[in-house]
Order: sequence, then structure tokens, then C-alpha cells
Amino acid sequence: MIRPDADLARRMNVELYERLAAALQHLVVDVLGRPSVTVLAPSPATFGLQGLLRDRALAFDLDGVAALLDRFHPVLGPGATPEGLVRPLAEPWFTPAEGEILRLGFTDDIGLTARLEAPPSDVAEETAATVSAVLAYMAQDAPGWHEEFRALVSQVVLASAAGGRQTFAGASAFDLWGAILINPSYRRDPVHLAMTLVHESSHLKLFHAYLDDEIVLNDPAERYGSPLRRELRPMNGLYHAAFVLARMAAFATAMMESRTATPVFGPQGAEQFQAEAQAAVARFDSAHEIIVRHGRLTPKGAALIAEAAFAVDEARHLALAA
Repeated sequence: MIRPDADLARRMNVELYERLAAALQHLVVDVLGRPSVTVLAPSPATFGLQGLLRDRALAFDLDGVAALLDRFHPVLGPGATPEGLVRPLAEPWFTPAEGEILRLGFTDDIGLTARLEAPPSDVAEETAATVSAVLAYMAQDAPGWHEEFRALVSQVVLASAAGGRQTFAGASAFDLWGAILINPSYRRDPVHLAMTLVHESSHLKLFHAYLDDEIVLNDPAERYGSPLRRELRPMNGLYHAAFVLARMAAFATAMMESRTATPVFGPQGAEQFQAEAQAAVARFDSAHEIIVRHGRLTPKGAALIAEAAFAVDEARHLALAA
């Protein structure tokens, strides 16, 4: 799970597409008594709609389920928007229905991603070009990471908090499977964007691990310090942070000795990736110590964090030896 694995990512997609089809069939046919629907090409917005329908059904609000389905039904049909991996959260890249679902799906628990707005067109174009260049050089210097990223991520959504505030770097959500959010107002230098792509796609990979396993058994009311946020977080959030940091450390060390990537990352790229690796290792250590002391994990959860610690020890050696 820590190392890149494109084949695993593809299997995740197949499984989640099958689960999506079954969930929609249940909600539309069994719950609402309507004719079945067939989704030929699921998008992140399709997953987002299923999540909205599920939440209304769990609240026993069948009128709400029906209203949401009527309102957003077009996202279940064939895509009507332009193709493209990197796209601003605006028309024509997303229909109004898709945009609304994405805004709802990316909303976090502390308001950092509330009221998302598309960046100015020039900023969006610059960021899209930089992300494309980063991915092109990643394909040369870290092909395993590039291949896995392209398997996991179908949409890199560009948006900022209202007013272009620098409140977050990126985001991801299980209910928007296949999409990650990047805030161009935060930073858009190539090394930062590369690390953010790995950061957010790593969350997607871990979300899949939670499908049939609780991973973390701590009471959600318990709060602990986090290396990636100022706010205290539940153990589940700390676990996510540790997993992501282990992947970021492994990726940064893979890029440290890059040669062909110099044109996009600049002459100091190797040093910057080394600094990123060292920072990720230190932050992982901070999170891992708390998890070891206070975490109550399932066997799968314990195995994943042990794998993460092993990968970080390898990255630690490489980052310090360079």
C-alpha cells in the first residue's frame, strides 16, 4: 500500500465501480421503486451523487432521496463536458450539477473548503500547465508513481476558498472517488504541486482500505495533536496523516536524484525534494509515536502502519545520506 501499485489501483476502481452500480440499483429500484439506471462511465460526481442519496436514505428521508435524484439525474448519463485531467471548478469543464456535487463532496469538517470558487482563468491555465509538466517528468523519473496516480485520479479539480484565501493546499473525499482538489491560491510551484498530487492520491488509496475494515477503533471523540493541522484530530485523522506522510517520504526520496526533471523542478529540485523527504519523515515520526501509544487498531490497521514505518525508515536513511 505504501509503494506505488498501478495494478492494485485499477482493481480498486473495478471494485468501486461494481459497488457503485449495486448501491445505485438498490437506492433507485429497491428504495424508490423506479426503473433501474445504468452508469456507463462513472465520474467523481456520480460517486458524489450516490453519497448524497445514501445519506438521505440513512436519515429515512425518502422524499429527499427522490428530490436529489430528480435534481442531479443528468450526472448519471454520458459525460457532456470537455475531456481533461486538470480542470477548474467551472463551466464548461463541469456542468452546474457536477459542480454543485463536487462542492458539497469536498466540504470538510472545519470549513477550510467551504464555498469553493474556480481560480481566475490565467491562474487555472498556469496551474494546469505546471501539473501537466510535473506529471510528464514524474513519468520519466518515477514511473511507478506516475502510473499509479493516473490509475487512481481521473480529475484534478482546481478551486480555492471564497476570495482566493490560502486556507488549504488540497483535498480529497471518498465520496468523490477519482477526484482530488488542488488550491492554486495556496502554492503552485512544481515541487509543491508534485507533493500535493501524491498527498491527495494517497488519501484515495487509504479510503479503499476502510471499505471492509474499521482500521482504527479509537472513539472518534478522542483528540490528538496532528503534524499536518493545527487543530486536534481524532485518531482516524492522525492515522490518515501518518499513511500519507509515509507515501510522501517515499515519493520524495524517489525524486531526490532526479536528472531529467531538472527543467521543470529547477536546479534546486533535488535539494527541495530532500527537504520534503526530511520534513515528511519528521512529521510521520510525530504522528507514529502517538499512534503507537494511543492507537487501537485492527490487525489490518496495525499491518498498514507497520508497513508505513518500514518505508519511512528507508526514506530516512536515503534523505540523510544524500
